[in-house]
Amino acid sequence: LGSYTSSSLKKAQEELVQRLVKAGVPQLTIDHQLPILEFARSRALPLLAVAPEPEDVLTVRRLGLQNLDAEARSRYVVDSGGFIQWTQEPRNKLYTERSLLKDFVPMNSSSSSSS
Repeated sequence: LGSYTSSSLKKAQEELVQRLVKAGVPQLTIDHQLPILEFARSRALPLLAVAPEPEDVLTVRRLGLQNLDAEARSRYVVDSGGFIQWTQEPRNKLYTERSLLKDFVPMNSSSSSSS
């Protein structure tokens, strides 16, 4: 990201797209993020790569946060055990369903990582 944002060459965008595709980033994600990256590049703004690991996202989508190993969970949620327990308490059901799970669609075994 640093070499892309500090460059003014069109070639930099092509190289970035190639690296993202090679890393397995879906084309739709690339298309959605390029305007943000271009804005940052045009203003020479520094960027941080802070996305979760793709395999962690798939594990959580398929099996739930509680099935992510403790080390990985701690990278995303400070008190993951407490958070999971809190969301499963009956008194927090409405919040969990209407806020945390509002747009959640579980993945099934036929889903691919690019969907």
